[in-house]
Amino acid sequence: MDSNSLSQNIYIHSAAIGFPDDALIVVDLSNKIIIWSREAEKLFEYSAAEVIGRHLSFLVSPDKLERIVSIAHEIDIEVITELPGLMMTTKSGKHIKSDVLLSPARDRDGRVAGILMIARDLRKSLTLTPVKQIQ
Repeated sequence: MDSNSLSQNIYIHSAAIGFPDDALIVVDLSNKIIIWSREAEKLFEYSAAEVIGRHLSFLVSPDKLERIVSIAHEIDIEVITELPGLMMTTKSGKHIKSDVLLSPARDRDGRVAGILMIARDLRKSLTLTPVKQIQ
């Protein structure tokens, strides 16, 4: 499956499960970016043209990249793996704390073709305001 078809399937799926505002990134099995959403452009300040084909190492620290690589080798099972509080780096050098979900990205034949990463910027997380207790 080409990256455009894979992209369409992922966007349709992500909209259906409620992730339309989160950054969607798909890497192939060698951790090179093959899909970069508009939300990823906004969050990380890189255009898709700047990152497609690049290794994921510019975005995450080496120790976290090692964890993602180890997950990539085990991702053939239908498990969503969460990496809470993952520090990621923007183009301008800012470090952003994100909750990241990792899931297999499959081709039309059902084979794992890469990893879908859904990154939620924790700065946008809802904060609860204390409510006066009713007596």
